[in-house]
Amino acid sequence: STSTRVISSWWIVIHLVLAALGPFSLSKIPLLLKGDTSLSAANAPPPTTSTCSPSISIPSHSHGNDSNLESTAYSRQAQAQDEEEQCLSKQDESNDDKEDNKNIKAGTSTSTSPSAQHLLVDIQHVETSLLLDTDRLIEAAAAAVDSTVQSRECRSLPFVAGGGDRAGAGGVHCLFTLDGTTARARTSVTLYTRPRIGTMSLDYYLASSSTADEKSLSLIMSIVPNLERFFKLDQTTATSTPAKTTQVEWLFKKRGYPTSTGIMHDGEKIVITDNPESTELSNVLGSSIKNLMFHGKTQMQDVTVLEMPPPSAVGSGIAGVEQQQAGPEPMNKVILLDGVCQSSLRGLEPYHEALTHMALLSHPHPKRVAIIGGGEGATLREVLKHKTVDVCTMLEIDADLVDLAQEHLHEWNDCSDFMTFGDDEEEDEGNNNSHGHSKNDSGAGAGKSSNYVSCFDYPRADLQTVDAIGWFMDKFGSNAQINDAEKFDVVIMDALDPGSFVGFSDMLYGNQEFVQAIMNSLTDEGIFITQFGESYELDDDGDWGKGSQAFNTFSQLLEATNNAVAIKSYNEAHGDFEAPWGFLVVFKGYESLANFYQDPSWFDLTLAQRAIPTKSGESPFLYMDGAMATTYQYPSRVDETIYCRQSPKPSICEENVRGFDPDIPNVPASTMELGKSLIPNAGRGVFYTEDFPKGSYFALEDSVHSMIVMPGATEIIDTMLDYYPQKWSKLVNYISGYGFPSGFFGSESHVVDPGITTFVNHGCNGTNNIGGVLEVTELDADVDKMPDSLLRDPMESSFFSPFADRNYMTYATASDKLVKDIKAGEEVLDNYVGMTVDEDWTSWIQGLKASCLGQASGLVVEVENSQKM
Repeated sequence: STSTRVISSWWIVIHLVLAALGPFSLSKIPLLLKGDTSLSAANAPPPTTSTCSPSISIPSHSHGNDSNLESTAYSRQAQAQDEEEQCLSKQDESNDDKEDNKNIKAGTSTSTSPSAQHLLVDIQHVETSLLLDTDRLIEAAAAAVDSTVQSRECRSLPFVAGGGDRAGAGGVHCLFTLDGTTARARTSVTLYTRPRIGTMSLDYYLASSSTADEKSLSLIMSIVPNLERFFKLDQTTATSTPAKTTQVEWLFKKRGYPTSTGIMHDGEKIVITDNPESTELSNVLGSSIKNLMFHGKTQMQDVTVLEMPPPSAVGSGIAGVEQQQAGPEPMNKVILLDGVCQSSLRGLEPYHEALTHMALLSHPHPKRVAIIGGGEGATLREVLKHKTVDVCTMLEIDADLVDLAQEHLHEWNDCSDFMTFGDDEEEDEGNNNSHGHSKNDSGAGAGKSSNYVSCFDYPRADLQTVDAIGWFMDKFGSNAQINDAEKFDVVIMDALDPGSFVGFSDMLYGNQEFVQAIMNSLTDEGIFITQFGESYELDDDGDWGKGSQAFNTFSQLLEATNNAVAIKSYNEAHGDFEAPWGFLVVFKGYESLANFYQDPSWFDLTLAQRAIPTKSGESPFLYMDGAMATTYQYPSRVDETIYCRQSPKPSICEENVRGFDPDIPNVPASTMELGKSLIPNAGRGVFYTEDFPKGSYFALEDSVHSMIVMPGATEIIDTMLDYYPQKWSKLVNYISGYGFPSGFFGSESHVVDPGITTFVNHGCNGTNNIGGVLEVTELDADVDKMPDSLLRDPMESSFFSPFADRNYMTYATASDKLVKDIKAGEEVLDNYVGMTVDEDWTSWIQGLKASCLGQASGLVVEVENSQKM
């Protein structure tokens, strides 16, 4: 959102260095605001100098409005500032180059450009006498950043009769520089007051060589509370009724060139600009209206909680926000760790329900769940919504974050509406977890409802404040004595993003032992799911980005464990982040994988069956439903595109199954006719009535309507066959005789061709003219072993391939082409060798051999002959 005030560019850019003032102490702020005059410039020490002092001198003079003198001062100040900034930049470049070369040799990331922070502040309802007192204003502004005034220039703004709310009417305008503990080189400040309407504006430009977001955030968060305190309206002297409260709007931007990061790739230095976390920090803090609810440090990280207005209120300024706070749309709340946005109130359910429920729903019966990270408690809350879960072990290394979350983020971890499987006795139970909390000592907290019950204190929650990496490796590592009873059905990782420039993220996504330990911790149908950060953009490269590299490395480590059957990916776009958020889910068993592809009604039923009862009587699932679940079953087109941009390009991406080429001819079904097959004992067959060239599509207009019998439907058909064999055998024979099985969806499914193509027969000894050209034929295939080329079918057996996941349906139903030139009168013959799954290979090939040798009839012929008897 944009700031509501209008800023004149000329007083933002130019900063005067004139008369030096005395040092300033924070302890004298109360006296200053009461008009204390003991702070004299006569007691000031000489201003500090550096090796980058300007080569020209700036004359010192007192306040005045001489335009020539002012113009000269502005010009000379600009020249001096340019010289000093060039010198500082050269020093920074020299130091950074040395550090950059050292780190590049070691293959690590390094920041190579200096940066600065720009804080823009508007303050409303300020005491009039303060707005007219130049000394008090400047020294209070300096104290807010714990600095002393180095030099300054001020002028009075003329009063305009009848000016009304005209900005600047009768106020003051100051430009000054500061030197103190917060300024690496210089802090420049612009101050502008409007006493007639009780407002003022401040701009802080803080030069720094540090690009660390947590340092920027800590600096800004220390300034804002000081401003709110130092410029607070004195209620004892306020003349308005009722007394107005001082309001502060602020906006933060990182200034200067983008951060550059060096990484090593194939022995060469690759420079990546614009740390995504820096961009995120600026975007989050770029809203001009926000309330600082909390800022502080735990032993592990910097924590900030902001309250921000909803988008509908931002454009109307403070008045609009005040009005909105009393309206139906709640204020948004955001938590940042080390300057990186973790989650928000607006995106609370979309993000956390996307992270948890697809994995939990896909598992047949999840009882034991582990969470890595998730200190805010929202992921824990989502897991506890499933009444099948007996225990959820949450491993969070930062105990202080858990305490802060219960104090300031109760919406994230409020389980007060949950019942214990039909009753509310848990309200009377005293439950202590390993973190040392009980629901009775969590305190009221800021903004808590009176019936707040922390999810951390919920009976099925097992909170352990430990290092999750070490914990998993100790219990499930390669040298551990693994207890099967302690294994998990689902493991959820809600920790750092893989694209994070925090070194610890490399331990999460690049540590083979840790990845192996996670897979060892899963039960036979276990599932591992992790958030994977901001999703790709369509023009992203497939190799160079840190997030992309971590993504590729992590998927390779998972495959190397030989302990999983597939990885799937999906995105969620409503988590209130700058872009859709990515998730990666790993399946250890085929039943869980098959459930991932269930239809919407199955998901809706499962949600209803598993939902924990609530005191309100409402469903605990606020975002997830069956229709939403089906949107997660396929990766985005962007993910597929970036996947295929890897170097070397995955061979599967060479498969020409994306869409249909209008320049390639098609063999219409209308140009075919039924007749007696030339294959012995095969019954009917399909014949061409026209000539067609090799490479032509085959009956596209019919093939796209093929019938897909999903694993769930296949299971029901098999069950009904046991109860009613005579009636249901007809359906089974139709599906088996006219279709072919597939294992792509985890369990056996079937694809049945529509229309006349249903009667296409198989060739013998490589005589097929559609389908694929395989290394074996119906007659020479080994009945005891499926060829590796079929086992490694890139579309059906890819461990992780967004390309296969998005294109399989087209591949399975409408990818047939002619493998040779066709003459009218020839029979259509397909290659049946690959139309089976591994477990049915022997019986399938034996049947094909017998049919080709005239020793047996095909299944369809047998069924039709039995019906004639």
